[in-house]
Amino acid sequence: MLYTSDESGNQVKCTIDKYWSKVFNLKDDFTNDYKYPTLAKLVKACLSCFHGPLVESAFNLMDRLVTDYRTSLKIGSLDAVQTIKYDLIASKETSCEKYGSKNPMTDPIHKDLLLNMNRSWKTYQEDLKTCIFQMSHL
Repeated sequence: MLYTSDESGNQVKCTIDKYWSKVFNLKDDFTNDYKYPTLAKLVKACLSCFHGPLVESAFNLMDRLVTDYRTSLKIGSLDAVQTIKYDLIASKETSCEKYGSKNPMTDPIHKDLLLNMNRSWKTYQEDLKTCIFQMSHL
């Protein structure tokens, strides 16, 4: 996601493919040719590079990070999982050690973990609304 300005100057969320699609379709007022044909080729080449949850399985950097449900992972979710796992590996701590839990089955859930889960859920709901809105305006 990126933010751009609409005609009235308000900031709006936009997916990168929709943004570049608008740029690609800009035409010169005098010649009616596309304004940025070379830039369009470059950006299309960059955007067509393989990315997303399956990249992880190609490089296998984080061991068993990607599960059978990898196709349902959004890139943001995968990024969050990678960040957390990398942080734990770098600090040489388990998640229980990091949050001060001796027994994850009986100890109460850490307050910060609950706050992060709640924030993540709200962000997910906002993304769903944005996606539904964009799909309804196609």
